[in-house]
Amino acid sequence: MSKKRVTINLSDAEKKQLRSIVKSRTAEQRMVTRCKIILMTEEGKTLDEISKKLDISRVTANNWRHRYLPRRMEGLKDEPRSGRPWTFGRKDRLKVIARSFKKTKDNTVTRLSNRKLASTLEKENIKISKSTVQRILSNADLKP
Repeated sequence: MSKKRVTINLSDAEKKQLRSIVKSRTAEQRMVTRCKIILMTEEGKTLDEISKKLDISRVTANNWRHRYLPRRMEGLKDEPRSGRPWTFGRKDRLKVIARSFKKTKDNTVTRLSNRKLASTLEKENIKISKSTVQRILSNADLKP
């Protein structure tokens, strides 16, 4: 049982934004669940009621309530995860993106595959794998 009730006072704009995410057909389900947690907390539901209704643990519900309080909607977004840092810096990634728009020297190919782009960049003294090229272009929302 929760000992202390967490109260969240939402403005009309915040309620509208949270409800629109909950009703959205294209929103990520994890974000929908987080918004439901906040809306149910604002309605005065207890931690046990929220966890049973949404089929989540009490810890999860409590975590998102406390993350929402100081940062509001920003608190519901995923935080960056740990992991290996990028091997290629910003300048190298921009070179890959810029090179993907250029034609080949003999003008025979207008679009390069990831593999051909990697080998072309290797000739320009940027040693990079085709999978890294694919990740860079994918993060830039580009398709070869």
